Amino acid sequence: HLYPFVEGESNSSVFVTKNNPKFFHTTIVGESSLKKYVVSTSTVVKIGIVTCSGPYLNATELRGTNETVTLIKSVIISAKVYNVEEVQFHIFVDSDILQKFLERKISAYSAKIRNVVKIRSYFYSVFKSVPANNVKEFVNSDLPCTYIRIFFPDVLTSIDEILYLDTDVVITGNIAEIWKTFRDMSNNEIVALSPNNEPEDKNYEDIDKGNFGNIPHVLSKGVNAGIFYMNLLGLRKFEWTTKVLDVYRKYIEQLFYMNDQRLINIVLHRYRDILKVMPCNYNFQYLHCEKGLTCKEAVSDPMGIQILHGAGDSFQNETKSHYLIYESFRKFELGRQDEVLDLFTSLKQYYTEVKNQSTCEGVLGPLLFKHAFSHNLTQRK
Repeated sequence: HLYPFVEGESNSSVFVTKNNPKFFHTTIVGESSLKKYVVSTSTVVKIGIVTCSGPYLNATELRGTNETVTLIKSVIISAKVYNVEEVQFHIFVDSDILQKFLERKISAYSAKIRNVVKIRSYFYSVFKSVPANNVKEFVNSDLPCTYIRIFFPDVLTSIDEILYLDTDVVITGNIAEIWKTFRDMSNNEIVALSPNNEPEDKNYEDIDKGNFGNIPHVLSKGVNAGIFYMNLLGLRKFEWTTKVLDVYRKYIEQLFYMNDQRLINIVLHRYRDILKVMPCNYNFQYLHCEKGLTCKEAVSDPMGIQILHGAGDSFQNETKSHYLIYESFRKFELGRQDEVLDLFTSLKQYYTEVKNQSTCEGVLGPLLFKHAFSHNLTQRK
């Protein structure tokens, strides 16, 4: 569905166009601050999501749509537990059906927690998010949504920072702490990502080769773009989009296929000083515990697993341990005062009872919701 976005506000959602920033509620830092890549001191958590329904008419039946709703729900749950004042969702979609469906869901969630967390949502068309000269390369490709996040700096011109999350992600930690940690930059850092995998992971060399082949990438593991913090002010000053497109033109003929994660890695390989490398517990994947725990930060960090990433279809595969966590969040209904405690307790109890420490099930128990239980935060009403 190709459709124009209208200006105006409807329930909790805001429709925006590139030239209509009036509904944004963030502070834009002055030009003098751009040189230092300094963003505002706002504590508003800003989440970026790209989700597409493709040619389907019934968006509610799409797996990706269910994942998107579950992701949004997990962010709201964490915001409620940890007393976040406001969360903004900046959502890129490819159809009016999908947009309206997500709008209804977010409005329903907002109504249930309106006295606890303020939720704002802003929708954008993926078809209007790519530079006009690059529509043929990206929008008309088989996966038009794949590349959208690399254009965030040029599209989200009215905000100064964003935390992009893949749809197959669940927040299991403290979203306030996550936001604070990602944006705590130093020197020239303007982006933050976690390693794609750990050297101790099973089939490490095959994983590295499969993801990056022989192309340049952030050494030694490459970085995973599924959780991607962007200082948008800094990226605009850095001329991010120009550099990414230059890399695309140089390497597209040399590779069987090019995705945006590869593009991001090549650019960051060239400009390593702009990258802040995050611990693996901020992008915890199945491969981190498939054959015993390899993400040491999940143990050493008092927060435990902050972000669970269902990469490799682990949210959809019933044989994978991440499946139960995803399903629990997917089926969870906001509303009751003690609902969060029930959700956390049931999952933690299940994984704690598994004694085999050589599997994901055996290591997840002590690492899930570690901070929430140690500080008894889940009992806040």
